[in-house]
Amino acid sequence: ILDDGADLFRDTDAFLHYPNERRYPLADAIPIPSRGNVLANWNHAVVDLDGARSFVAGALGVEVGFPTFGTTLRGAGPLDVATGRRGLSSLVVDSALLFTGKPLHPAGAIRSESIYVDPLSVDPLAGLERYADAMAAWLDITVWTERGGGRAVPTGWNSWTGSGGTGGLGTDIDETIMDDCLAVMAREFEPFGVDYFQIDDGYQDHSGDWNVNLARFPGGMPAMASRIEAAGLVPGIWTRAFVVDDTATLFTTHPEWLQDPADAVLGGIVGPSDSERALDVSNPEALAWLGDLMRRYRDDWHMGWIKLDFAYLAFLFPPRGNTELSSVEAYHDALAVV
Repeated sequence: ILDDGADLFRDTDAFLHYPNERRYPLADAIPIPSRGNVLANWNHAVVDLDGARSFVAGALGVEVGFPTFGTTLRGAGPLDVATGRRGLSSLVVDSALLFTGKPLHPAGAIRSESIYVDPLSVDPLAGLERYADAMAAWLDITVWTERGGGRAVPTGWNSWTGSGGTGGLGTDIDETIMDDCLAVMAREFEPFGVDYFQIDDGYQDHSGDWNVNLARFPGGMPAMASRIEAAGLVPGIWTRAFVVDDTATLFTTHPEWLQDPADAVLGGIVGPSDSERALDVSNPEALAWLGDLMRRYRDDWHMGWIKLDFAYLAFLFPPRGNTELSSVEAYHDALAVV
């Protein structure tokens, strides 16, 4: 079984499983109802290595709930008379309304995510390609490389480069260092097709206000972006706009836009640090501020690439600013604003 992230929270990797293996122990501590010995986020491909058959299924979108695909092998599954072999005892899809449910008013309605199922695929890789095509069509998405203009897969460099602890720059950046790196990138890599030059963590005065630190970048970000463009590259910027540090002005001026750490669904297992708060992305005023920030990056600073980091930390809280929304809907709306 090939998943696309496993056990509700391990969604940064894909894993290969056997159908009767035990779930990751921490998964049972997460207060989200879901079924299956092997639990895949979003989609999975179940492959019969001996019989050359596969079963591909996945959500076509993630709009309201959190879809998981579970498989179970308990005792003797159904008998395939033609081969004399036993199958899985269950294939199940759940779509949890995270994290506090969703109000259903009189005469209202709610529906699950739409699910794609291909139970007869011979080639699982081809089956996954067909699923991806179906998802793109359902969501009306044209993939990057098919949008015209000879778009290649984006390539570039960012100033984090493995963090300061691993020999990279990390947050130890300033205007001089960026200009030096830009000169090397333009000379050594731009002729071979590198597109993007991205300034990572360390440029800002406070995480949460996202103004430029003029002690480090006295010329300002618009001028920095102009030099990057003049070198033939696309300027980019890092942000973790869904998290606010306690040194930021926003932390004290708009506490109602921020989540209470006590409301963290996972009880602090995963969440912002003690000196940070997650943005309540269901709050309309907070979303308006988020839109203004993105326009500043694009229109005032002339950034052509935004790296949104640590966004998931805002997902781990119930929507306080609009209790009509599920957590998935609130997170979806925030990403739409970005």
